[in-house]
Amino acid sequence: MTDPAPTVLHLIPSLHLGGAEKTLVELLSDKEARRGACVVVLFGGGLFESRLAELGVPLIDLKASGLFSIFGAVFRLIRLLRRRRPQIVQTWLYYADFLGLIALLLSGRRRKTILSWGVRCSDHRLREYHFRLRAVIRACAVLSRRPDVVIYNSHAGRVTHRNRGYRPRHEVVIENGIDSDRFGLGDETRKRVRAAFGWEPDVVVVVMIGRNDPQKGYQFFLN
Repeated sequence: MTDPAPTVLHLIPSLHLGGAEKTLVELLSDKEARRGACVVVLFGGGLFESRLAELGVPLIDLKASGLFSIFGAVFRLIRLLRRRRPQIVQTWLYYADFLGLIALLLSGRRRKTILSWGVRCSDHRLREYHFRLRAVIRACAVLSRRPDVVIYNSHAGRVTHRNRGYRPRHEVVIENGIDSDRFGLGDETRKRVRAAFGWEPDVVVVVMIGRNDPQKGYQFFLN
């Protein structure tokens, strides 16, 4: 008889198109990873909601729509934690890190549940972002000893957040895994894509893919 899978609650701001959201869905595409797992979103579903439904992963929307509705969302999360009693809470991105910690502390289950923060970026110029995000990042730095572990997706991210004041008790770098075979183009596909864009067969093409955000560094790519 196999041991039962741990119950894991993944908390993420939304399931709109983004790297962290894509990684979560890719993780839960694995049969073992989704055993005992559920996903909780703060600000509604998004593009990947249908994919999780296909996988049969329970999805719970806390229905936070703005600043003041956050309080209601945290209250609903507290009740959810008490009802589901997860063994592990895995948070994704700063808002989920911060609010997941607060809810877990108020739920009375902090000693019984492992809390893992997920830091999914290397660096960004904070002055280009809303003051709310800057405030949450600073709060996370102050509270960074409270989670059981902080998981970074790059060594650069670990260094950047250490410089910003993160001092976790335990930390680990788990780099993004990419199935390169999925992106291998056969000759026919390669010809078809090049023809669609008017690229000659011998022209070197370099592509950068990401959302339209200053932290992606498109200016450095273009330079």
